[in-house]
Amino acid sequence: MNLRRLTCLAALVVLGACGAESGPPLMVSDLQVFAPLPGSSTGVAYMTLTNQSRSELTISAAQSPQFSRAEFHETRMEDGVMKMRSVEHIAIGAGESVRLESGGLHLMLIGANAGIAVGTPVSVEIDHDGGIVIVSATLKSRVPTE
Repeated sequence: MNLRRLTCLAALVVLGACGAESGPPLMVSDLQVFAPLPGSSTGVAYMTLTNQSRSELTISAAQSPQFSRAEFHETRMEDGVMKMRSVEHIAIGAGESVRLESGGLHLMLIGANAGIAVGTPVSVEIDHDGGIVIVSATLKSRVPTE
C-alpha cells in the first residue's frame, strides 16, 4: 500500500514539473547600446527579445536611467521613402523571438544624461505583461574608428 502511494506521489510530482514554466517569461540577449552621434542626445539599443512562456507576451515600455526616455521605433519603407514610426507595444508569440536591429524595430534612447560617454555602463528596463527585465551593456560608439 505504501509503495502504491509513493508511486502515485512520484507521478504527480513529475506531471506537475512538466506543466511548470521554467525561468522568466522574457529573455533579453545580444544587447548592444550605442551612444548618441556627435551633436545629438539620442542613442539606440538593439537586442533579441525571446518569449519563453506558453502564451503571447506584450512588451509595453522601456526605460534607462542614463536617458530621459526610451521609445520603441520601427523603420520601414513607405512609398519609396524610409520612415521611422513610434511603436506602442511589441507582441511576441509563445516561444518566439523578435530582433531589434538597425533598419527595423529598435529602441531609441532619448535625452542622454550629461556626462554619458562611450564605455559607460547603461541599463535598460523592459516592461512586459509578465513583469520587468533589467539588462545592462557598455555604451558603444556609433562612429566608426579607423
